Amino acid sequence: MKKSIVLLITLFFIAAIMILVFQNLKDSKKFLDQVSYESSLSQLQITIDNIKEEIPKYFKKNKEDVETILENSQSVPLKFGNVNVLLSITKYDLPQFDINNLNALLISSDDFSNNINYKYDFLQIIDEHKKDGNYTNNSQVSQTIEEYIKLTKDKDILKIKDDFTFIKDANITLLKCDCELKVDAINSNISFVFDLNSSSIKDFNIINIF
Repeated sequence: MKKSIVLLITLFFIAAIMILVFQNLKDSKKFLDQVSYESSLSQLQITIDNIKEEIPKYFKKNKEDVETILENSQSVPLKFGNVNVLLSITKYDLPQFDINNLNALLISSDDFSNNINYKYDFLQIIDEHKKDGNYTNNSQVSQTIEEYIKLTKDKDILKIKDDFTFIKDANITLLKCDCELKVDAINSNISFVFDLNSSSIKDFNIINIF
């Protein structure tokens, strides 16, 4: 009986996500009747926007079933016309280093000390970026790491590049959505983190379009 319930929830999740994510593409059928590169890009953008909007809303609405959905639906293939999506949802634990608040305790930790050989230079780059305000997305963090490597030639920091965050609230439940998308000959990978309770997106990255 339990396996049947789990299977039912999983199948319902896949079906519901397909309906929600591809609704705008269905409503915009004119896009599917064109074969141009610009049309494919338009479909790609619509699909990305739908995923960003519908996935957090769906999980917020079905919070009681999150554990079951995550356990059984971590990789979900979706297809509509010429649009293919491979969707993965996982729990997201906040990294240990808040780049907006690197206090003495954090920078004296073994992970920080052993992998950042020029602390002063790294903190100086952060201070320069924060003159315009705190970090608000992962792209800014990546840019800081790139600047540090360019300045110091120290690549040890890459070992802990995923240990930095700009998200402050540790008392929220975060989920991460990774997507591989293909529209005609265009491929893209996106990733975003969202708050389960509010469905708000905390970080979004387009990893590549090719």
